[in-house]
Amino acid sequence: MQTFRVLRPDDARELAILHARAFETPWSAAALRAELAKSSVFGLALVAPEAPDHMLSFTLFQYALDEAEMLTLATDPDHFQKGHATSVLTTAFDHLTERGIKACLLEVAVDNQPAIALYQSLGFAQEGTRKTYYKREGMGTVDALLMRREMTGLP
Repeated sequence: MQTFRVLRPDDARELAILHARAFETPWSAAALRAELAKSSVFGLALVAPEAPDHMLSFTLFQYALDEAEMLTLATDPDHFQKGHATSVLTTAFDHLTERGIKACLLEVAVDNQPAIALYQSLGFAQEGTRKTYYKREGMGTVDALLMRREMTGLP
């Protein structure tokens, strides 16, 4: 059985550690705390059942009116390919739908094929491109795909 919990600003330190393990340019604890303090931000984590403070994967969404934008999704690299990102996202979608969200948006680097495949499997479709959006250390810049998922009519 999987265990989820809604994130709070005081989770920021652990989230920053996980984010740093998952990303080349991670968010700081202060930045995560500031996001989670906003009433328009919803965060959800999949936690280890035996250690509820140990997060395996988490996501943050900011929402306005009936749309939400995924701000980040991170999974512990030691737990890749176990379905954790899918689980945390599908559970987050349930929470967002309950809040009246009709569509979710996100952006993803064009070279992040595993993430793109995940998002497509969850019903996201490409809506556009942002040129030279992500900066990569020693590699210049990478475009971002803009993706959208309608929340109605999907499993």
